[in-house]
Amino acid sequence: MEENNSSNIGSGEDTILQPDQSLDTIAEIKSDSGLSTRPNLDDLRKIPEPSQPPSEHSAQPAPPQPPAQSHPNLAPAQPPAKKLSKTSLKIIAVLSGFLILIIILSIIYAQPKIVLQNLPVNAKIVFDGKQIKDQTISTSPGTHYLKISLAGYVTLDKTFETRYFSRVKQNAQLRSLPLARQIVTKDAFSLSQDSQNTVYYLDNESKTIYKLTSANGKTSQTAITPSLSQQIDKVIFSPDFSLAIFKLAGGETGLYDFNRYDLLHQNYTAWGDNIGDVIWRQDGKKILYYENLDGKKILNLADKNKENVERLIFLDEYQIAEPQALGWTSDQDAALIVAGNALYLFDINSKTAPSLVAQTAVHSAKFSPDGKKILFTQNNALKMVEFKLEPATDNGESGKFSITPPVDLGLQAISDQAIITPDSQKIIAYTKNGLKEYDLVQSKTREFSYENRDSLVITDLQVSSDEQTLYFLTQDKKLMSLPLDKGEY
Repeated sequence: MEENNSSNIGSGEDTILQPDQSLDTIAEIKSDSGLSTRPNLDDLRKIPEPSQPPSEHSAQPAPPQPPAQSHPNLAPAQPPAKKLSKTSLKIIAVLSGFLILIIILSIIYAQPKIVLQNLPVNAKIVFDGKQIKDQTISTSPGTHYLKISLAGYVTLDKTFETRYFSRVKQNAQLRSLPLARQIVTKDAFSLSQDSQNTVYYLDNESKTIYKLTSANGKTSQTAITPSLSQQIDKVIFSPDFSLAIFKLAGGETGLYDFNRYDLLHQNYTAWGDNIGDVIWRQDGKKILYYENLDGKKILNLADKNKENVERLIFLDEYQIAEPQALGWTSDQDAALIVAGNALYLFDINSKTAPSLVAQTAVHSAKFSPDGKKILFTQNNALKMVEFKLEPATDNGESGKFSITPPVDLGLQAISDQAIITPDSQKIIAYTKNGLKEYDLVQSKTREFSYENRDSLVITDLQVSSDEQTLYFLTQDKKLMSLPLDKGEY
C-alpha cells in the first residue's frame, strides 16, 4: 500500500506546500483528490522554509545574472535554403536581361536629338560653340545653339530648346548670298523714294532727274525733267513729289515745279544763296529753313513758295552756331537743330529757348516717324533719345522738353545713312561692318547677308515699304539694289 502511495506521489502529482500552507492543508487537498493523506518524507523535504525577514548578518541575495549571450560570430541556425530549379533560373536571367535592355534603350532614346537634313557638302557645323561633323546630334535637355556656314551662302544660326525624348529635324539647306546689282549705268546722285516704292535719282551728267519703277523683276526708268541748265548738288522732294527744292552747285537754292511731270511746262524759282537746310512739313504746305540775313542766323517758317515768312528764332541770341541740319516732327510741333556739333530741340509753337540734347561731337540727327525719338550720331556712334513736350507751368512758361539720357545702340554709323522704319520699331543702318538692322523693341542687332559687302561703300540709302529691297548709292556714284536677307531660316 505504501509503495502505491509513494508511486503516486512521485509520479508528478506532488503537492508542494506553500509558505502559508500547513500539513493539514495538504492532507485536505490529497483527500479531496482521492489520494492518501499520509505524508511522505520526500514531500516534506520539498517544503520550503517559511520566509524570514533578513537580518543584518544574513547573507545578501546574489544579484540577478544577465541572460546568456550568444556568440556574435555565430549566426542563428537557419533552415536549409531551397535550391532554384534550372527553369526558374532561366526565367530570372531572361527577365533581368530584358530589364537591362529597357534601361539602355531608355537612356539612348531619352537623349534629345537634332537631325540635320539636306546639309551642303563641306558645310561647317558648330554646336554649342564646338565644331562637329555628325548630322545627328545627341544632346541634353535645355537651350542649345547651332550654326551652319559655307562660303557664298547665308549662314544658318538657330537656337533650340530641347526636352527628354524630343527629336528635332532641321533643314540645313542653305540659301545663296544675295548679290547687290547695279540698276542704272549712269552716275547717280541725290536718291529719294516715295510711298509707292518709286525711286528717284539725279543724273548729273545729263542734268536730268529720273524715276525708276519695278515690275515682274524688271526695272524701267523715265525722265521726269528735261536736261537742266545747271548742276545740282541735292534734290529735296516735297512729300507728294510734285515739287522739289534744288540746292545748286553754286550755292543757290530754289523751288522746282514738276507740273505733273509735263516736261514742257516745268519751272524753277530762285530763292537766293543765303539759305541753308530746308525741311518740308508732312502735308507739303509749309517749309522750315535756315537763313543768314545780313549776318543774322534765323530759323524761318514759310509757305511752300517761301511766302508769308515767319521768324521763329534768332539763333545768335542763344549762342547757337550756323545749322548743319534741321528736322521736323510729324506732328509739326518740334524741330531739331544740329549746329556747332551740338544737338538742340526747339518748340515751334512757343518759340522759346531751344533745349540742349547733346553738347559735343554730334554729326547728324533725325526724328523717328512717330515723332517721339531722335536718332543721332555722336563720336561716330549711333544713339537715341526719347523726348516729350512738358505742359506749361503755372507761371505760363512753355516750350520745355523732358529728354531721356542717350542710349548707345552699339552701331558705328551715321544717322544720315540710317533709316527708321515707318512703325518706328527698327533701324536699318550702314555701318563699318556692313548693313545691319537694330530692333528698338527687343534691343537686338542682326546683320544682313550679301555677297559683295566688303567692296561696297554706301553713301545714301532707301528701303522699300515692305523692307525687302534696299536701294543705295555707293561712293563711286553707282545706284544699286539689294534683296534684304535677314538670315532667318
